[in-house]
Amino acid sequence: MKWFGPDWGAPVCRSGPQVLTPEGTCKLCGDPIVQGNQGFVMPHMVSKPDEPPRFEEGPVHLECVLLNVGACKEVHILHNGLALCGLGMPQAWPEGHRWVRIEEAKRATCYGCKSRVAEI
Repeated sequence: MKWFGPDWGAPVCRSGPQVLTPEGTCKLCGDPIVQGNQGFVMPHMVSKPDEPPRFEEGPVHLECVLLNVGACKEVHILHNGLALCGLGMPQAWPEGHRWVRIEEAKRATCYGCKSRVAEI
C-alpha cells in the first residue's frame, strides 16, 4: 500500500512504497491533504449517474482511516508540543490516541481540545 508523510512506525512504512504527499482532498473527510499530513493512497469507488462504478486511487488521512476502522480512540489538537486538553505530550498518551496540528482542528475528536482551540 502506498503511504505518504512522516514515517509513523507502522509495518506499512517499512514494506509499502512511500510517495510524495499528494495534492487534493481526503476521500474520507473532504479536508485538504497538506505537507506534513500522514496517510495512504487508497482505491475508492467513484459512481456517477448513468455510468458503471469504477475504482480510482485517492489520498486519505491516517487519522481518518484509523477512526473508520476503530483503531484510533481520540484525535487531539497539538499546540507547542502539548495536547490542548491537558493530556500532555504525545509520547505519554494512551495507545490509540493521535494528534493533528492546530490548522487541522476540524479533524479532532477530543472535546477538551476542540473547546480550547478558540482560545489560541
